[in-house]
Amino acid sequence: MMKDSDSCLANPKYTQWILEAIRKIRKQKQRPNEKRICHAVRHGRGLDHADIKEQLELCVRDGNVLKVMNKGVASYRDPEFSPGTRGGGRGRASRGTSTTKILGNLTLSTDYLRLIQSTIKQLAEGGSTLKSVEKYIRQTYNVDTRMENDLSSKLRLAAKKGIAQAKLTKDGKLFKLPDQNHDKLNKLQGDNTKNNVQVSCTCTCT
Repeated sequence: MMKDSDSCLANPKYTQWILEAIRKIRKQKQRPNEKRICHAVRHGRGLDHADIKEQLELCVRDGNVLKVMNKGVASYRDPEFSPGTRGGGRGRASRGTSTTKILGNLTLSTDYLRLIQSTIKQLAEGGSTLKSVEKYIRQTYNVDTRMENDLSSKLRLAAKKGIAQAKLTKDGKLFKLPDQNHDKLNKLQGDNTKNNVQVSCTCTCT
């Protein structure tokens, strides 16, 4: 089920078109990548590729579309039809096959801050909502039955901890990884300032 459009970043019409395109592409036994989705949405509508691409990324941030990275290649899924998510039972996979790569198990002892950092990096959105992070985690990992109802609260607490420790930053609803390159640049600039020596020369020329 899509989130309330009032709280979404993406245009609700584009969200519906993109989800329809993803389902259509999957029925054709193809991977719903950015190129195929944009082509399917443009067909018969005359929309601009750049606009569709932008709306696709906003759908991911809203949590209405799931972005999955596999060997550096991104594909997109409808969370409602993905195994491992609530309501995902409708999209059945063939016996012995799975459309989801399970990376490990989540338990009470899992480092959830590190998990959030890893997920934000994998989603590669330039910032992710906590909802999209949770959906990706449910899609990608086995969640311990004891954690099923506590996962959301665990992630919220871990995100607050990450902000307090400067391991995460927050821009509106989006959580981001700190810009390490920016920190290094500031450090280098600080070192250069310390090493600068002002030399004054007083001489009399005759």
